[in-house]
Amino acid sequence: MPSCIGICIRIADNTRNPFKNVHYPMIIQSIVTIAFILIIISLGSALYHLIKHQSRDHSEKTAKALTVRISLSVILFIFVFLLIATGLYQPHGIGARMHLKKTGQMETEKLDQSRTIPAR
Repeated sequence: MPSCIGICIRIADNTRNPFKNVHYPMIIQSIVTIAFILIIISLGSALYHLIKHQSRDHSEKTAKALTVRISLSVILFIFVFLLIATGLYQPHGIGARMHLKKTGQMETEKLDQSRTIPAR
């Protein structure tokens, strides 16, 4: 049974970032994967209508499929941006290094490394 102090500390930590202890990696991964699959299907549909039917009537289908693809891409971009902005997804790799540098965490890491005694 958790103690009162532990619960209070957990509540205090969650007030700073309400999404700190909540992780939805599988749901997020599924949404992004489904969006990519739909984008590829829409692109394939546009390619099919472009190659197979070259009449005026079918060029509208090509334009519609490409419009759907662009709309899905923009929605996916906004979704990923909101995930990063709210803290539900934490980027890693090159983008994370730029973010760490921006927030000043890299400078504190460099200070910690410079304080170590070099080997002779």
